[in-house]
Amino acid sequence: MPVSALAPIVRLMRRDVTLPSGETLRVPRHIKRLDTASSTHGWQVHYKGHTKYFADSGRSNPRGTPRSALGRASRYLAEIYSGRPSMLHPSEHINKIRPTGVPGVRVIHRLERKGAMRVTYVEVYDPQKQLHVRRFYVGTDRTVTPQRLADKLKVAKAYRRMLVDAYLECCRHCA
Repeated sequence: MPVSALAPIVRLMRRDVTLPSGETLRVPRHIKRLDTASSTHGWQVHYKGHTKYFADSGRSNPRGTPRSALGRASRYLAEIYSGRPSMLHPSEHINKIRPTGVPGVRVIHRLERKGAMRVTYVEVYDPQKQLHVRRFYVGTDRTVTPQRLADKLKVAKAYRRMLVDAYLECCRHCA
């Protein structure tokens, strides 16, 4: 298999797995180690509905090792791996309570100071981290105006556009 076909696998997160023999191997995401008390010893690939087991040894490979089975499992994963799914949604969720016109930007109202005051924010989510990354203060119930909310939404949408552009640029470099 050409090296370019294994390139996406190199970018997968890896973890250390210690075998019963004491050997430690770096294993890519989506590959699990199976060791039972009976005779099952090998690696299993789980990725988007694909599941395949690679035994350390067997009829086709009677003197196989965990390292060689991991190599076969990694090559199989490289064949079926299609990359990270995009975290960008093409449109807002249909049941969004306060539509803003942009996915990843939402208006929230919070009770603060033991419920004595309701505060309005516009929150922006980062597509890479899937967390809210920035919250823009709009005001309290007494100070919020439609113009002030519209201004903060405009700022939040511009900030979201910047985050999306950075995400897409990162995706282009990883592809």
